[in-house]
Amino acid sequence: MGATLNDVVVLRYYTGLTIGINESLATVGALEVHPNPMGNSVTLTYTLQRSGTVTIHLLDMQGRLVATFADHAAQGAGEQRLILELPRGIAPGSYLLTLSTANGDMARVQVVKE
Repeated sequence: MGATLNDVVVLRYYTGLTIGINESLATVGALEVHPNPMGNSVTLTYTLQRSGTVTIHLLDMQGRLVATFADHAAQGAGEQRLILELPRGIAPGSYLLTLSTANGDMARVQVVKE
């Protein structure tokens, strides 16, 4: 018998190539910093979608490491609130506070030291 107008063929090619970013897989939400400009300490607030380890760095605007506040620290899922004490001798100016997770997610916020 031959094909009729009611026959349908569906093909799906799977190449394994991922295009774009699946936002639902992001582990860390936006960083919030209070106060900003900051004095000798700052409160960092963020939300982790699932448990994991985080690394928190303070970088100067050229990307050089100024301080490490957490290095692969284990944290549970949910809202996190940390008080970060700045090391003595940090010059006034603009910096980047970065948070990265073990699976490669990263969030950053620009902060100003008074």
